[in-house]
Amino acid sequence: MEKSINDKNYDYVKWKLLIHKCKLDYKIKDNLLKLK
Repeated sequence: MEKSINDKNYDYVKWKLLIHKCKLDYKIKDNLLKLK
């Protein structure tokens, strides 16, 4: 049981990092477009 909870937490953290990275990439691209 404990292992599956850890696995879920790990997946959740990975997913949050992925979302965060996508948001950052989007922000950077958005800012670059505004600079042009």
